[in-house]
Amino acid sequence: MTNTQHILVIEDASLELVPKKFQSHKSCKKVYSRFGIPPSEQILDDNYHHEILQSMSESIKRGRPDVVHFALLDVASTPLYLEDMIQVLIHTVGDVTIKLKSGVRVPRTTQRFCGVISSLLTDVIEGENALFEVSKEQSISKLMSGLEPAKVILLSRIGKSSNLRDFIEQGKYLESGKGVVWMVGGFPHGHFEQRLVEMSDEMIAISQSALPAHVVTARLSYELELKMGKNWKN
Repeated sequence: MTNTQHILVIEDASLELVPKKFQSHKSCKKVYSRFGIPPSEQILDDNYHHEILQSMSESIKRGRPDVVHFALLDVASTPLYLEDMIQVLIHTVGDVTIKLKSGVRVPRTTQRFCGVISSLLTDVIEGENALFEVSKEQSISKLMSGLEPAKVILLSRIGKSSNLRDFIEQGKYLESGKGVVWMVGGFPHGHFEQRLVEMSDEMIAISQSALPAHVVTARLSYELELKMGKNWKN
């Protein structure tokens, strides 16, 4: 268990390599011709692999690395993260857990970000291990077992309507000294799987509208800062 009180898990993160059976597809060849990235190292991206995605299951939740990138950029730019008061984990659709090491700066462009993720997933590290810690073949159940959180809270549009500030203020367990996992979907459309709902302690909706992941992480970071900031020195 980490000493960090709050843990953000970007779950079902839309980060994966192009499946092997599709690597000979013409769209992969176009990406290779344009960017020089071999098909085996390409991150699945709807911008370039739209035809491949149409042939895949749960395609509405896949092929959007920008969703994860923007969410990470938002949280990693906050005092909450920079003061090491929140731990950030990515758990991908392929059951890979990527942990941001303390103080890591996320690449500013999605192209560079995808390059880093590709290096991690293909074991072509190139120094990225100094920034991230990777665990492959790790189910969400196994991840949660290792974290041993006091609470697991899902943020979802279909959850119980809640004012996030009030929820955090009223959550006495947030001051228990034990870790609280906040889970945000790292996909563009769809919902958490039922197994995740059953694994959670609470599922809340902080808006009547469907919010992009980066808006959710930004709001969560800000509200946690307000709560924890009461103990900070100005």
